[in-house]
Amino acid sequence: MRFIYLAAERINNRLPFLLNVSHSHSFGRHVSSFNSFFFRRYPFSSTPTANEHTSGKDYRSVDISSSSPSSRTISYLIENCGLTNESALFVSKKFILKNPKKTDSVLQHLKDLGLTDEHITTLIIKCPRILSVKIYRNLKPKLEYLLSKGFTHLQVLDLLSKPSTLLNNNLERKIIPCINFVKTILPTNAAIIKFFRLSANINSSGQLANVEFLRSIGAPTSVIRKIYTSFPRSIAVPHKCFANAVKKTMDLGFEFSQVRLFTNSIGVIAYMKKSTWERKMLVYKNLGWSEEETLMMFKKNPLCVGLSDKLIKEKMTYFTQTLGYSRKRLVSNPDLLRSSLEKKIIPRYSVLSLLLAKGLIKTIFLNNLMMKETKFLAMFVDKYKDQVPEVVKAYNIVK
Repeated sequence: MRFIYLAAERINNRLPFLLNVSHSHSFGRHVSSFNSFFFRRYPFSSTPTANEHTSGKDYRSVDISSSSPSSRTISYLIENCGLTNESALFVSKKFILKNPKKTDSVLQHLKDLGLTDEHITTLIIKCPRILSVKIYRNLKPKLEYLLSKGFTHLQVLDLLSKPSTLLNNNLERKIIPCINFVKTILPTNAAIIKFFRLSANINSSGQLANVEFLRSIGAPTSVIRKIYTSFPRSIAVPHKCFANAVKKTMDLGFEFSQVRLFTNSIGVIAYMKKSTWERKMLVYKNLGWSEEETLMMFKKNPLCVGLSDKLIKEKMTYFTQTLGYSRKRLVSNPDLLRSSLEKKIIPRYSVLSLLLAKGLIKTIFLNNLMMKETKFLAMFVDKYKDQVPEVVKAYNIVK
């Protein structure tokens, strides 16, 4: 069948040429008739890829010999930008070729800056708008500034793929002040790029207000930097929301010396409305938890409250009903709730249950469920797989 697809594609792509060079009207009619018959029976002209089969998407070829804007765009993207048929079709929904010379200039400028063909292709797929951007007013000065500050071509590419970060903001008024400010917090360009990639926020004034507030209450640089690296979106929320999150964190008893817990609490609360917080407390209450127990768990791992209501219920049901763990045990070990049931907890418990039934281990310790994967494999799978081959299947069947 693949041969048929390829043959049909070749005939379809070469049909206009064959009809033009042929002086025989009958030849044209025969080819046209075959083409019409074949594509009524097999209504696509390119071989579906494995991804298309699995995703269920229908990428139909576009006749690039057509004079329609989309056809010209797709043809240009394939021939000049190195995109595949599928990628060109995707990009053409967000970019229409209007001025080929202008787009050629954009491509040439990106190459002149040192970006490889592979870099440029990746960039076009992630940010089709790059092909229609104004070079001298928008793209060129921003790229030159970033490269002059020591950012690598790959880091610049990373920023360009987030149009809301770079292309949509003014260089002098937004980008330069923000990067200069963030440089006072984060020590490396790599950390700065990661911050912008995750936050997509160029707002130095909003960040400044929040950072100054933290400094005014005595927060050390380690706490401020941790917020930037672990919860970059929270540092740019409106100042009132941010200040309330910090105040609530301190009211719950977190201290600056608890850098990870302090920043985790801010990261969760800063993006959580009061009504959402109350709903989370209600979810745990309906599962039999007191408010005191819920807050004790939050203080040990604030991220547990950030889970979706559905996940909280599913995990609590599994740990309390299937494994028989008490609330007290879960309060003391909240990291369990952050672990994936399907990828971690259930496969490990299956292995340990098998070994327990065979008398090869005496009990199932909670830390067995939480240890690093390499250690678990060495202690319970690799060690016993010859004696109990089922452990391999038990470990992998759910994963």
